[in-house]
Amino acid sequence: MRGECKKGIVLAIIIMFFITNFSSAQARHLLYENGDQEVSKSIYNEKTTRSDKKWTFMAYLDGDYNDLQSDVFAIINDMELVGSTSDVNIIVQADDYNGWSGQTRRYYVEHDDNPAEHDRNPENITSPLANIDTSEKNMGDPQTLIDFVCWTIDNYPAEHYSLTLFDHGLGWKGICFDQTSNFESIDTNELKYAMTMISNYSGRNLDILILDACMMGMMEVLYPIREYVSIAISSEDRTAFGDISYKGILENLTDQPLVTPSQFAQKTVDTSYYAINDLHTHEYFGINMDKIEEITEVVNELVQVLKDNMPPNFMIKEAYSYSLCWEGGTNSAHPHDIRRFAEKISDLVYNTDIKNKANELMNTIDASVIRPQEGNNSYIDPRLNGIAIYFPPKKSDFEAAYTQLEFANNSQWDEFLSGYYTQAIKSAQQTILVKILALKNLRIDKIIGDFRSLILSIINYITQKQQQNIVVKT
Repeated sequence: MRGECKKGIVLAIIIMFFITNFSSAQARHLLYENGDQEVSKSIYNEKTTRSDKKWTFMAYLDGDYNDLQSDVFAIINDMELVGSTSDVNIIVQADDYNGWSGQTRRYYVEHDDNPAEHDRNPENITSPLANIDTSEKNMGDPQTLIDFVCWTIDNYPAEHYSLTLFDHGLGWKGICFDQTSNFESIDTNELKYAMTMISNYSGRNLDILILDACMMGMMEVLYPIREYVSIAISSEDRTAFGDISYKGILENLTDQPLVTPSQFAQKTVDTSYYAINDLHTHEYFGINMDKIEEITEVVNELVQVLKDNMPPNFMIKEAYSYSLCWEGGTNSAHPHDIRRFAEKISDLVYNTDIKNKANELMNTIDASVIRPQEGNNSYIDPRLNGIAIYFPPKKSDFEAAYTQLEFANNSQWDEFLSGYYTQAIKSAQQTILVKILALKNLRIDKIIGDFRSLILSIINYITQKQQQNIVVKT
């Protein structure tokens, strides 16, 4: 009996030894759960001795694109003009193209004495590495993002968390394109997956998500992550380096670390603009994500009354042109400001139901958006009101992949587009008929000119019929 007791004591000591060493081990195993799906990942764990702070500001900087890596170096150097404080952690994961010989680094950003703003020299980054692993990472892999954020939450706890994604953006088509990983990117569904994993792991929502990339302020991007982020900050338009002032954001945050997420968002959009001759044009907006569901419901209601009382084609075309944010070529996400679309529709139509729903949508968006404050030398880009929606000009531009998006499956917007494109074909047919009938009443000397017009109308009709090769969800 005494021997067995000794064995039990020895076994208990061994178990305690492994428990103690496991809890302090550098390789920590994290488990992220999403319903029935489980993903495990080993993350280097360097436990910090810093106590909980008011804010942790995380920046996921994808410079693995040959025209962006110098921007990433400049952003980190700008952050070092401020640096972490006793109340604010500033943590960066940055990937380069070739400036660091293909490394991906994590920094705990500290203040340095380099006074130059937008310094693109990586040699002037003086902050200590927060992690010894500098191996190349695929920043277009959502798991890479999950690992970084969960590791940061573990090692740099705070009352509030802000996460920034910096890279090229294609709206609902994706963000964080990694050139050395075959241009893989985080698409809309993968962004939701990442936000879900992070929320499940931390047991809370991100307070702030800043999408520092082109065309990310779209319903198709915001809708899937509405339950995992409190406030998103984004632009419907194309953006450029410097539009978001990291120095300005962090100066505000470190000067006033007790700010609420809403106050932080307001300060961020106020200090984010592009400048031409001392004139500041704001193009970033904050979105209260708990309002996205309500906006979607009103969009559906507006679409329904439009389908029931479809306005003439020229009215839709005019609203299309009025709401355009940025066309941007063949890879465009075709972002159109949804408030301006509703505004123009309300102005043009006589139908009371359509007017009422369009006005309701405008009011709902106004109540959901954190707008920049305008001043003597600053104004909001008049084309923008915070939230865009996909609106390709013709059916041949409509991408079938759109129908796989969560927003498309939970809204009637793509059905409205289908109805609009169908009406465009009917409009072309009617134009041909009118011109044929008009020929009967023309003098011979005018027939040649009008016949030419008829031929052009027929060619236009044939062209539109050929564009019917893409199937829109009905």
